[in-house]
Amino acid sequence: MELSGLILSGGKSSRMGQDKAGLSYRNQAFLEKAIQLASQRCSRVFISSSHEHHVVPGVTRIPDAYPSDGPLSGLVSALEFYAAEAWLVLAVDLPLLRSDSLDLLLQLAHPEKVTAYSIAGLPDPLFAIYPKASFAAIQAYYQAGKRKMRGLLMELHYHEIKAEDYPALSLPEQLHNVNRPDDIHW
Repeated sequence: MELSGLILSGGKSSRMGQDKAGLSYRNQAFLEKAIQLASQRCSRVFISSSHEHHVVPGVTRIPDAYPSDGPLSGLVSALEFYAAEAWLVLAVDLPLLRSDSLDLLLQLAHPEKVTAYSIAGLPDPLFAIYPKASFAAIQAYYQAGKRKMRGLLMELHYHEIKAEDYPALSLPEQLHNVNRPDDIHW
């Protein structure tokens, strides 16, 4: 399955008080790190963002077709923009994410279902693989006025990879979103 990467970077960052894409971890901007990680396994990488300053050479920016609707609008905009076989969706605010967790996600990916890690029974939709077979259901969910990505995964009966089954990966730490200044612990 050919995989395209989608970096979700279009949020308002209101809880952080500044654009999270430009924050750094180990001297690397969050956006740069996310692109680098996705580029390791994806044939093409896109940035989902209406922020015009999110420009990276060689990476296409997809503006939200439906502004202010959260991360799901970024995914739906990507589905309409580019005919990918499958999307690796990766939030920009996961600076601790490593390639070993991406490799396992790819290894265990279901060819027809959204595949995502779960922590304590809850799916993480912001680091997941969305195959072509799920695209129509995603668009129908969005057109029905639903906007919660976690709800989408639950409704689609996603393919679950339980974080607790892979303790060596420390997935709760890797999948910790940085939303507020006090979320930064390094």
